[in-house]
Amino acid sequence: MTATAAPLRTGTGTVTVLDAGVQTTVQDLGGRRGMWDVGVPPSGAWDDFGFALANRAVGNPPSAAGLEAVVTGPTLRFDRRSLVCLTGAANHATLDGRPVRPGVVTVVPAGAVLDVGACGERGMRAYVAIAGGVRVPVDLGSRATFLLGGFGGLDGRALAAGDELPLGPIENLAAPVDVAPLLPGLRHDWTARVLPGPHGAPEHLTGAGVEAFFATAWTVDHRADRTGIRLVGPAPQWARPDGGEAGLHPSNIHDSAYPVGGIMLSGDTPVIVGPDGPSLCCFVVPCVVISADRWMLAQLRPGDTVRLTPVTASEADTANAERARLLADPPAAVAARFVRALDPTTAPPLEGPTARPPDEPALLGELAATGRSPGIRIRRAGDHHVLLEAGPPELDLTVRLWVHLLADALRAAGLPGVQEIVEGVRSLLVQVDRDRLSLTALADVLVELAGAVPDPAGVTLDVREVRLPIALDHPAAHEAMARYARSVRPDAPWCPDNVEFIRRINDLG
Repeated sequence: MTATAAPLRTGTGTVTVLDAGVQTTVQDLGGRRGMWDVGVPPSGAWDDFGFALANRAVGNPPSAAGLEAVVTGPTLRFDRRSLVCLTGAANHATLDGRPVRPGVVTVVPAGAVLDVGACGERGMRAYVAIAGGVRVPVDLGSRATFLLGGFGGLDGRALAAGDELPLGPIENLAAPVDVAPLLPGLRHDWTARVLPGPHGAPEHLTGAGVEAFFATAWTVDHRADRTGIRLVGPAPQWARPDGGEAGLHPSNIHDSAYPVGGIMLSGDTPVIVGPDGPSLCCFVVPCVVISADRWMLAQLRPGDTVRLTPVTASEADTANAERARLLADPPAAVAARFVRALDPTTAPPLEGPTARPPDEPALLGELAATGRSPGIRIRRAGDHHVLLEAGPPELDLTVRLWVHLLADALRAAGLPGVQEIVEGVRSLLVQVDRDRLSLTALADVLVELAGAVPDPAGVTLDVREVRLPIALDHPAAHEAMARYARSVRPDAPWCPDNVEFIRRINDLG
């Protein structure tokens, strides 16, 4: 059935969850912004492309919330006549027993039952958009569910049988549109485009190691969820024996923030940071998935393979701009695809890397050290972030304070487009809205602000004193240690007892 039937009645309604599937959550497109510095991740729909298409198909604004389902979707009963659209891996859905095509706007009569079903052989997540959106309360600026934090969505949890989801009003929505021709194919062998950096050779990896990293077809590990995706493959070719002051392994650096889609090397294991992932930690990040390809990460299944193909900044910008144009006018994009199918000569050239990836990611800005400044280097960390690193790779509390003063100066500048400012031990990660502020312009501002940071020795800060134990020797902590040893790395130097490791490494009594 299509959306050409009689008009829908106005007002709100509810959807009752008859079966919740494996893990179904309420998500929105934008997620949470501005709280990465206090450890609150953005969350939001991981397959942002499929989710955005589904929302646009039923006429919702981009801010409307919908459902994200993992492996097997929910079964839902509608109390009002509604429009729905399914995308992602929703390939086996039925409405009162009749098949529902992904991407096609479907009329759901009052009392009808939609069974999203299993995702099938390819893909990992299915998405459900309903006209009017799912109207759960806004929590910290978003309706997105953050399961680990226990907030957002429906009471901060996955859906359960018997839940009732409130729907928003359907007045003044845009006209529905068929987006089926725009849905990307799902695979078992993936290629995701990445921007090299912010870390690379010769400081962290060898030149040959950089090439080998990008030449590998990585296998998706079973340890893959919204916090991150572990990849299985050859050990990185390190350019150093350890992390120096930052740690015992060459992957270690002083705590530095991650962008979503960043690929950190946790020990010898690449991990792609997900939308519910950690805001910062202590691992090298050799590349970041470009925004236009980040949707793929949500659809990676354990056992799939993925190649990380480096592209230039201009190629990433072109791909992201094409994606934005498609979402801005899906009917025009559908028409363009039909034209290309009829006349292959109108198709654009295949996209791909035009040059060998650089060993050392290019600098966007730098400032030499002075008597009061540690000196800085600024590099891209994907297509929407820059990473500023200050001084040599050493733990220096004066440098840490200097970074804090620089972050305060950037906040005070009130630049339009700055979305996140996250401080590390000797680093600063800044995220921008590229439609309002370019990364090169941001780098220029950071260099200017860095030159004006006062000498930390003459700065007085408001502080408070908090007394805490250096480590919590608690049964819950030991349970976490045991889980880490079973599932991550049993031979880590902090296993089997992290509390004892802290005592020993700090030479405490």
